[in-house]
Amino acid sequence: QDHPKDQDLRALGRAVKMVDSAETIAHETNIALKTQTEQMRNTNAGIDEVTTSLRRADKIIRDIGRRLATDKLIMCMVLLLILAILAIAILAGTGLLDQGTTPAEEIDCSFDFTQTTKACQDKRAAAAASADASKSASGNRRMKAAQIAAGGLGVLGVSRMAQA
Repeated sequence: QDHPKDQDLRALGRAVKMVDSAETIAHETNIALKTQTEQMRNTNAGIDEVTTSLRRADKIIRDIGRRLATDKLIMCMVLLLILAILAIAILAGTGLLDQGTTPAEEIDCSFDFTQTTKACQDKRAAAAASADASKSASGNRRMKAAQIAAGGLGVLGVSRMAQA
């Protein structure tokens, strides 16, 4: 039969094997735990990077939204300007706009942009016509003065010339 001492030695051998096995399992568990800890750190770093990217994307989306709102506002202003120009053109074409225009005397025709208006062109034409009329009257006066200086040729002088 087995001697109690042999049984104790066998039990001690089994206990040593169990301790060796537990140490091996503990060592492997420790390595696995370190690996998982490193994976968790990497995952947390990735989550931080994603969070930063999301914040940046949110800011960019807000900026784009502001630009779109500004662009829409500008488009509305351009549309209003186009409609105003069309309304003025239609009113001017139908003659409804002419009722409130100022007379030519009140328009300052010395500016480049007013010189092409009908009122300024009419004003220039009237001034040119009066200048031509004044030149004609001035020419007639000079002719009469020359006739008087030449010996009183007038109606009587012309008849004297016809008799001769």
